[in-house]
Amino acid sequence: MKYYDILIRTANSAIKEIESKSFFVGGNNGPRNQKETPVRKVSHWLVVFCKLYKKTSNKKYSKFAVILKDYLMSKKSRPYGYTFYHRDFSNGDSCNGVIGQAWTLEALIWYYDTFKDVDVRILINKIIEFHSFDKKLGIWNRMDINGSKKRGFDTTLNHQIMFAGVLALGASFNAINNSNQVQIFLDRLKNNIELHTNGRFKMRINKYNMLKNLRIINFIRLTKTYSFFRRLLLFDKKYLIKARELEKNEKEIEIGYHAFHQYGLSYLYKFNPSHEIWDNKKIKKALLYSLSKDYIDDVFKNKYGYGYNPPGIEISFIIETFNNFLVKNSLEKKSFIELNVKKLLKKQMLLTFDFSKSLMNINEYDKITYSSRIYEMCYISENILNSTY
Repeated sequence: MKYYDILIRTANSAIKEIESKSFFVGGNNGPRNQKETPVRKVSHWLVVFCKLYKKTSNKKYSKFAVILKDYLMSKKSRPYGYTFYHRDFSNGDSCNGVIGQAWTLEALIWYYDTFKDVDVRILINKIIEFHSFDKKLGIWNRMDINGSKKRGFDTTLNHQIMFAGVLALGASFNAINNSNQVQIFLDRLKNNIELHTNGRFKMRINKYNMLKNLRIINFIRLTKTYSFFRRLLLFDKKYLIKARELEKNEKEIEIGYHAFHQYGLSYLYKFNPSHEIWDNKKIKKALLYSLSKDYIDDVFKNKYGYGYNPPGIEISFIIETFNNFLVKNSLEKKSFIELNVKKLLKKQMLLTFDFSKSLMNINEYDKITYSSRIYEMCYISENILNSTY
């Protein structure tokens, strides 16, 4: 069986769910247990259908791609005509910051590239324009589903990286009007990154870059003191206890999301591999950590890694994307790189793919979302996808 066969089998399982009308339900954002709408799930599966239609020209995939595209463009997904409705969550925004919007934009960009639907391209650019961009900081403000911008910047680093990465993808697919913001994001990125000494990403935008650029309120909001008092004043006791548990598990969260940071950076590297950011010592250090045995062992035992993100797919894509970079910097040999990609993908499938149901849903926290995240395999090279599992 080839990896393409796995993609086809899982797409066919999703099609059966759509036909039985049991498909349009949301997950719960993994271990965070925040109720999600179907929009994220629909977005990820749309990428799979586009990928397989491109590969096979089978009209079955185009038929169901249209169904999912229509859902994303409907009032169910954008009830107020602004951003996409990702999260039914009383203690936060409903757009899920800029990351929710990135996931749906990504799907629509794939759809536009596959079917050249002009209405989809218009919507893509409309959603991007809703997100005002700060040129000094190089990051985007969020817009909630009702058009509100009161929550300001999304200060989660991997959210900003993925939003930039998706815009880079859109530029590559000729789906967005300009790519100037992506270039500025890359220019400013080194100032927005904070790492631990071992190379692990910290989750938040570097608060000292906020201070340096005189964004005093944003700097204060990124301090632990502000975070504590905000939770104390706004949230009930049960949520406050949960928030404290999350803080205690900060290291575990960072391990679980580290590869996802690099996964988003891979989109950006493909877009502009000659940018000076790739020679930055922070990027090199983070990449080395991604490929270390200690990290790979840890992430496959981690509830925010193997339990929520698919690290076998993400690290494989990272290794493939930075292949020339790794060889150039004598970090790995080409033969070793390909061997490890296959090894990691196989490990991911062995641990999480239910071959009896043809879904990647062996997951403790959120089977609905996890099964759709097999879409990340759509970025793996044809050479690997055509190889035997």
